[in-house]
Amino acid sequence: TCALPIWYQIRNMIDSPKYLTYRTLSRLHQDSAWFINAKPRPCLVITEDYLSAYRVRRDADSCDAVALLRTTATEATIAEILDRNYETIMVCLDPDSAGRHGSKKLVKKLELLVPSTTDIIEHHPVYEPKEMTPDDIDIHFNRK
Repeated sequence: TCALPIWYQIRNMIDSPKYLTYRTLSRLHQDSAWFINAKPRPCLVITEDYLSAYRVRRDADSCDAVALLRTTATEATIAEILDRNYETIMVCLDPDSAGRHGSKKLVKKLELLVPSTTDIIEHHPVYEPKEMTPDDIDIHFNRK
């Protein structure tokens, strides 16, 4: 079998924005990267970057993950979150000032939109998930 890249990301070292993302297939219009099963897990962890989302999905058995690729969620991403009816949503953006600010705004937005039965958690670990061990990810994110 042969795998085709569906997008690629370049780190911009000179100017803003920090990352430049290009899609190689026009039918892919999603603006965030989802790491999920066909059957949603009970918890969603929202991260800023691909590697953090991938690591959460791989190492936290009860969690799906989405990488926003920014510190805000677009309407399309919010709609996808609402469609999946998660029991728990953990917002875990980067621990820098932009990530903390974006996290607070996103939690407020989600609190207005998701059902009251959904737990929304603003999660601030010392390290980003991509920097954690598999055991740390299991401890921080699995909802047992």
